[in-house]
Amino acid sequence: MRPIFAKIQYSLNTSLGTLSHTLGEKTISPENLQSYVHDQLWSFRLEILKYNEVSVGYQKARQENEHLNKQLEVEKKHHKDLNERVNALVKSESDLKLRSSQLETELITVKQMGQRYDPRPLDVESEVLSLRSHLGKAGEELKMATQKLSDAEELRQGAENTVAVLKVSILFMIFAEILILIEIYGRKEYEAY
Repeated sequence: MRPIFAKIQYSLNTSLGTLSHTLGEKTISPENLQSYVHDQLWSFRLEILKYNEVSVGYQKARQENEHLNKQLEVEKKHHKDLNERVNALVKSESDLKLRSSQLETELITVKQMGQRYDPRPLDVESEVLSLRSHLGKAGEELKMATQKLSDAEELRQGAENTVAVLKVSILFMIFAEILILIEIYGRKEYEAY
């Protein structure tokens, strides 16, 4: 915004300098002076209107940029939370696989003990059934954990896509602001010559 103020101040100083010089030479008639002052005031009014338009556009773009940055922060937090959930589910899956492996080992051990010693086959069979039941539950928990992990991965991927779209939107807004400022300054530079 400062370059626009500097441009207006420069234009005002130049016009006042020209007016002062012309009045010093006393070569201008009152009608021409009035017309000249009127033209200069009209030019200043146009400069101020252009400045107001740019200022409003800038404020609007800044607000939109702030809104997009807030959205981006929310999405980043959501993405971080999803990553934490995915990591927890991966650990849970790993723990369940380890527990399943331990139960398999215990089951094999119990079967081997049952074959070597057969004092009470009913106790061994009930132990085997209990271990199989635990193994079945561990398998179900593993399936559920795997499904949760898959769901969390889909959510994380969606969050990454949303973050990418927000980044592109922010870059587009910044680029649009730059183009508006370039066009305005370019037009002013052209009018100055």
